[in-house]
Amino acid sequence: FRITQSTEPPPNPEKISTKPKYITGQSDVNLQVVPGDFRLVKYSLMDDHDILKCLQARFLDFIAKCRQGGRVTVIDCNPSSSFLSLCALRACTHILIPVRPDRYSILGVELLNEFLGGIPPISPSPKQMILLNGIPRQHYDRSVENQLRSHPKFGSWTLVTMLHHSAILTAKSTYTGFATDKPVPHRKRLQMEIRSVAEEIGTILGLER
Repeated sequence: FRITQSTEPPPNPEKISTKPKYITGQSDVNLQVVPGDFRLVKYSLMDDHDILKCLQARFLDFIAKCRQGGRVTVIDCNPSSSFLSLCALRACTHILIPVRPDRYSILGVELLNEFLGGIPPISPSPKQMILLNGIPRQHYDRSVENQLRSHPKFGSWTLVTMLHHSAILTAKSTYTGFATDKPVPHRKRLQMEIRSVAEEIGTILGLER
């Protein structure tokens, strides 16, 4: 676990990012992706807190660079309590929590909320947004949704819009690209659903359309 400690500032996002999508007719759309690296997992296996503090500070500086100019920065994390997750939690203002309509969903949200409340020091605590995800279009049992929306705390955090289950979103080794670009039936309906979710999130974040 040899770590190179550098006093140089973190790189500019433009130098290590890629632009995966060009949207015709919308020159103001600038979507950039900084890919992760599985080798970063070693930081979650270390116990040298002095080195980890330096790494966390460098990460926070990098995220600050990403946000310059009012850009929205999205950090995609797996649902685990690792050092990398803590770095993301300290950097973020909001957390988007996708949950499926099963009996473990509310338990998972409760555990995450408890975890956030026990981490010092994150102030202010990130605001949570719950997205009901993978909703069946037929024979849908609303009991979990009703329980979540009527919850005294989580109800107000749950987005009005939902994302239904769609085979278009299933990852396939034979296809590389955005799921909604697939030339298949019903993709327009899925695009509209994703747009509705994005617009509601944008409203919560105070973004202009």
